[in-house]
Amino acid sequence: MSLEIAKRYKPAVTWRSMVALLFGIFVLQPATLYHLLLTGSPLPVAPWLLIILWAEISRLMGSPLTKQELFILLSFQGMVNIFAFWYLNPIYNAYMVSSPAGFAFGIAQIVPDWVAPPPKVFSEIMLLEWVFLHPAWVKPLLIATLVAIFWIITDVSMGYVCYSLYVREEKLGFPLATAQAQVIQTLVEREKGASIFYLSVLAGMIYNFSVTLLPFILGPYLSTAWYYIGSAQIFWSPLLYVDYTQYLASILPGAGLCFTFNALQYIYGFLLPPSITAAQLAGAFSFYFIGTHLITRFNLWPSESPYSTSWPLDQIAYRSQLYFYVSVLIGLALAATFVPLALNPKTLIRAFKALKRVGGKEYAEFGAEEKIPPYSALLALFFGTCLSNVALIYILFPRNEILPFLLLFIVGGSFFLSFLASGIAGVTVSGLNIPYQTEFFIYSLGYRGWEVWFIPFVLYNGGAVIAQSFLQADICEAKKTDYVKAYIIVTALGLFSSFMFISLFWRISPIPSGAYPATISIWPVSALDWLRTREWIWRGYLFRYDLIAYSFICGAIACVVSSLIKMPYLPIAFITGAGGLGIGGGGGLFAGATAYWLAGQALPNALAQFIGSLIATKIFAPKIGREKFNLIKGNLVLGFTIGTGFIDLLRSCLILLGKSMWLLPY
Repeated sequence: MSLEIAKRYKPAVTWRSMVALLFGIFVLQPATLYHLLLTGSPLPVAPWLLIILWAEISRLMGSPLTKQELFILLSFQGMVNIFAFWYLNPIYNAYMVSSPAGFAFGIAQIVPDWVAPPPKVFSEIMLLEWVFLHPAWVKPLLIATLVAIFWIITDVSMGYVCYSLYVREEKLGFPLATAQAQVIQTLVEREKGASIFYLSVLAGMIYNFSVTLLPFILGPYLSTAWYYIGSAQIFWSPLLYVDYTQYLASILPGAGLCFTFNALQYIYGFLLPPSITAAQLAGAFSFYFIGTHLITRFNLWPSESPYSTSWPLDQIAYRSQLYFYVSVLIGLALAATFVPLALNPKTLIRAFKALKRVGGKEYAEFGAEEKIPPYSALLALFFGTCLSNVALIYILFPRNEILPFLLLFIVGGSFFLSFLASGIAGVTVSGLNIPYQTEFFIYSLGYRGWEVWFIPFVLYNGGAVIAQSFLQADICEAKKTDYVKAYIIVTALGLFSSFMFISLFWRISPIPSGAYPATISIWPVSALDWLRTREWIWRGYLFRYDLIAYSFICGAIACVVSSLIKMPYLPIAFITGAGGLGIGGGGGLFAGATAYWLAGQALPNALAQFIGSLIATKIFAPKIGREKFNLIKGNLVLGFTIGTGFIDLLRSCLILLGKSMWLLPY
């Protein structure tokens, strides 16, 4: 690397960036864990709040953080929530197996010891001062740790491949990732966009204070409410959504119609072109207005779930997904993954040739000469790790009849889902959201015993996230090797922190117990819901191969047509709109709640983003100047998002204080 380039590409992993990351791991991670145990939902710590905090503190101390250091903070502060619950899941599994629901569904007697300690053993563990000192935890904790290691290797290796294909060859915009990197540059360089950024932060704070914090404080007077979906606690404000679905029931039964006043969704539309947001709206409208009306008109709802005119949009959307649209989305997603590669295989070939052609050196577009692994090593790491996951499952669950399907789903599914997730992130501001992906693959294994639901079956599609981070590294002039180093360090320390703080919380009081209200009030409902859903999946409603086949054919035709009109990513945008447009997602304890919440938000959010994109392209861009608007829109969107996130965090802290005070002796 030349001297000039070396000066530009400053180190990203420094003692200052590590101090900030350690703060997140050893201060915020236990806070979000405690918030989960008290309320049932993680602490909404917005990474941008911490980034701004560290940027301003360092500036006041006379040594501002570089954009490379801020890039590392941007990439990994959000991993706090991921690792906070990593070793809580084995305890939750042990509780579920030992719970009344576990005995009622018959899993207490058959779940193997590598999932959770048997009920009698767990009763003994409840009396221990240190939870993980019992030998019964060796297998569950070892498996959880191995999965984390597999995750790192597959994500990083596939991240390089997706980066080569979608960033370098396809040159997709990745609007959200690009906007985030532009904000990093604004914080460091203090350009004119900084004033717009901080004004947007202030606007977001004022807005969210008015529509969520104030109604939260005055809840009984404004008909606000807290309610639970599965294990997640949802705050509802009448100032955010207006649902007209019930009013349409007499004219168009089953047709959903809802408008959102959530300004965030309109502002997210600023980052997207109208063609993409129109495709998203077409997906949501065709599913939850036209489709659900036709389902109702032709009386296709199953007898166990007859249509009711009292259903709001979120109820209609969620039930239609369960009985019809999950299968349709799977078929469309398969088409959107394979058909474009079949139509244009040269793109994939060029991506691998590019990795080979540079001979271990980076592309030169940004002036970098950073060495990267050759494609053969990347693919060997990815497929080798996926095969290791298959081998682990076979050792734990030696069933010859499911081995071919494990190879197909874990190896092939992870590989191609990474491409689909990267394509979606490249053209929208939402992530891959196909409900019940893992459940579909496990269901397709054909084995109908309860044990199969507990195997460490993982679809490794995190390469899309790494590809976006590598793009941000290019923009912020950071080395990708620094990112990989930080990824490994944060993962190792995050796992250690999770193990340590869960042990400390257990030492205060066993989990579940009255000291942690959510484990008493929410865990029983969550366990019952999880077990009942798996029992229901086996009835065959959720995954219908005929609908998957028909939707695959329709999706293939749409991909061919969109390719002919030179707009190949319209089908992906259509799927994103139909699946739900939440920014981010949930898993584990929150998977069911996430699916329900995103289904109900799909139509209003798609409409809001479409309106936002029209406002941006037809009003703001011509008035301000298209080039200037493109430079500031990232600061505008991210600033407003950060402002709303600060108020969300403040509200969560008030809840945390309120729920903690009942433990006091007065």
